[in-house]
Amino acid sequence: MKELMLLLIPLFFLLSSCKKEYAVERSIIIDAPQEVIWQQVKHFKNWSAWSPWYAKDSTMTWTFSGTDGELESAYTWTSEESGSGEMSNTGITEGEELLYHTHFLEPWESESDGYIRLTRLHDGKIEVKWGFSGEIKGIASLFLNMDKIVGPDFEVGLALLKTYAEKEAKKVAELNIEVIELPEHHFFLSSVIIAGAYTAFFVDKKSSLLKVFKP
Repeated sequence: MKELMLLLIPLFFLLSSCKKEYAVERSIIIDAPQEVIWQQVKHFKNWSAWSPWYAKDSTMTWTFSGTDGELESAYTWTSEESGSGEMSNTGITEGEELLYHTHFLEPWESESDGYIRLTRLHDGKIEVKWGFSGEIKGIASLFLNMDKIVGPDFEVGLALLKTYAEKEAKKVAELNIEVIELPEHHFFLSSVIIAGAYTAFFVDKKSSLLKVFKP
């Protein structure tokens, strides 16, 4: 027995020191305005409309902190099925890229860095890439395949994002548009002063009328 223990101890330390890097990425093409997609990606509070984990886990609860959609905003999640952790906004290129850091606490602790990138294609459609990378340490590195574990979730999330964004784009396309020329270079609308370089609009829900004001 003593000889066996002497053999197992170094084996244990060897396995504990194992580590494996991983990188997972999935992409999809979405036929919707880039801004519509971006507003879903940028704001963590909007992720509930397309998050693959939110969709499949009814026990998940989210708590938000910081100014949503801005650098260092974050949310924590807890779940009976999916464990717990925190995601934070670590970088943002407006309209194009969100960078984030994820700290998983349960069922095992690990950290990763991720991104969601939007690229306009020549036909006007938007390619959305969702990926993340990190390192698995210890014995888990010998049998965990993050691409097989997380890749399918990314695929489901991107498909849900596509469905949501294209549905929203269709709603806008079906609106009747009335353009109103304004004589002044500044005007007051919904408690916001908008200078002459901008175009403002609001939707009359009763008539499905999109009114666009052009200074």
